[in-house]
Amino acid sequence: MIEIKKQKFLGRVADYVMLPIMYLLQGTFKESPQRTHRWNNMHLKNVEVTTLESDKILFFDGDTSAHRRWFGPIPLFHMPIFGGWKKFGVIKPVEEIDEWFIGWIAFDALGLSQIPLKNKVRIGLGPRQAEYFGLDREGHQIEIEVAGEGYVGQAGEFANVPLR
Repeated sequence: MIEIKKQKFLGRVADYVMLPIMYLLQGTFKESPQRTHRWNNMHLKNVEVTTLESDKILFFDGDTSAHRRWFGPIPLFHMPIFGGWKKFGVIKPVEEIDEWFIGWIAFDALGLSQIPLKNKVRIGLGPRQAEYFGLDREGHQIEIEVAGEGYVGQAGEFANVPLR
């Protein structure tokens, strides 16, 4: 079990303030914008992810056309108009659940979004393989599955699915 810390009030306010900027950086107002920011992510320790069941973790190959994650302190992966990550995968819980959280294991990051999800979520795919897992509100791992994929600006049926 991983203890999930609630998203802080100031984080929610900052997300709201950033919305217009995130719409601009993705290059379309027709899709739900990126909402993953440092202030609403928990950084996990290696020991915390060792408790996860590997058969409930999803693996995504990297997108070879994706640029690197950072340009110095600038998070390029959040900025599709500047060459950021455009390809995304869509993940959802196998069983219906009121609220869940998405976590990731990547070459340079272990994290968990503190933003509660209701159903599907889009996850940006970068140049390297990454793994994703789901937790219920108590921090227990849930089974998740791939529900689709697409590209920012061409999300189609996934346009209103939150992008984390």
